[in-house]
Amino acid sequence: MQVKEITGPEYYETYSKTNDLYVLVFHAVWCPPCKMFKITLDELTEKNNIPVYRVDVDGSDNTKIKNEFQVTSMPTWFIFKEGKMVQHGLGYLPYPAFIKEVEKHL
Repeated sequence: MQVKEITGPEYYETYSKTNDLYVLVFHAVWCPPCKMFKITLDELTEKNNIPVYRVDVDGSDNTKIKNEFQVTSMPTWFIFKEGKMVQHGLGYLPYPAFIKEVEKHL
């Protein structure tokens, strides 16, 4: 499994409807902490097989979703389970710290 880049419309049409545990991350290509967090997310998908979806806040299709989730800092991440947001946070976390957050909801 790999981290998947998606748009806001894709999220609403497909991914928001799943009951599986997944992580949604808002990022920007110019954001250094976002680049570091991508390494964490890659490790999460590879080692734990947990779906991760990333939305580029600078994408023109992503204004609605960015506003709905009130994203003002990057990276901003959300953990969803059974169709509900169960946790959110801001900023980079290394894999050992982030997997502890995710494991709270397994």
